[in-house]
Amino acid sequence: MERQTLLVFDDTGQVVEESTFCKQKNEKINIKLVKELTPKQKRLLTNKSELTLHSEGLGGYIHMNYTENTKLFSELNIDLANISRLIYLSTYIDYNNREENLLVKNGQGNRRISMTRKDIQNVLLLKDTAFKAFLKDMKDNNLLFEVEGKFYLSPCIFSKGKCNFEEYTRVFVDTTRDLYRGTTSRQHKLLGQALQLIPYLHFDSNVLCKNPKEQDYTKREKLTLEDIANILGVKCEKSILSKLKKSLESLKVNINGQELPLFKYVPKPYDYFVLNSYVVWKGNDVAKMKENIQFYFFS
Repeated sequence: MERQTLLVFDDTGQVVEESTFCKQKNEKINIKLVKELTPKQKRLLTNKSELTLHSEGLGGYIHMNYTENTKLFSELNIDLANISRLIYLSTYIDYNNREENLLVKNGQGNRRISMTRKDIQNVLLLKDTAFKAFLKDMKDNNLLFEVEGKFYLSPCIFSKGKCNFEEYTRVFVDTTRDLYRGTTSRQHKLLGQALQLIPYLHFDSNVLCKNPKEQDYTKREKLTLEDIANILGVKCEKSILSKLKKSLESLKVNINGQELPLFKYVPKPYDYFVLNSYVVWKGNDVAKMKENIQFYFFS
């Protein structure tokens, strides 16, 4: 009787199911120990373990759902500045195996406490008028809910823990917070505009391109500065394009005590942008991601 062993991993790299199948009887037998992994399973487990270690150094991550090759939140009528505020606020949600998507803060002894309206305003660093407009914008678009004095973000967009989204990226907690806190309220619109480009990120290299799932690097159709301007609805005039480029390059994030750009521009004749993978990243090959970071941001 032939038996096959199956391992099922969650997004943190932990084995969530171990089982064998008896082909002749087509019956499933749960087992406690697995003696040997296939090479593919070993690679998967190594990558998941590396991702876990890497993400722990960045405060963990949130899964964010999106539609490929469609500007982030383009189907909703929300203010650009509020896009950056919403993504930043998502780094405060609770795990989906506890009180799913509840906005929380740490209390005494690291005890989780649900955020009050005032807590959220303080975290967002907004004055009363801007904060009221933010809350209305989020509630009107079903992105934030208030239930019995507790505040939750939409589980259709954000998730912390096991992910069931078909298309998603990881939003790393510490770097996203640093990015937001490093901008003024006037720059939140620019940051929101920049983050709208996330659905165009190549899954592995974080290069902005038209075919983000393409595995052959030579076949990636990279977005030029004009392509990005067209996506964002910016006029393709020389002076405006120059301003857009400078604006994207002005956004900074702190990585291990070093200030790095959110976007790295690779000049003509190549003419394309790469987004810093320490902030947002979808891939699974951590070693390759670190190589890209070294090449583009530390070269």
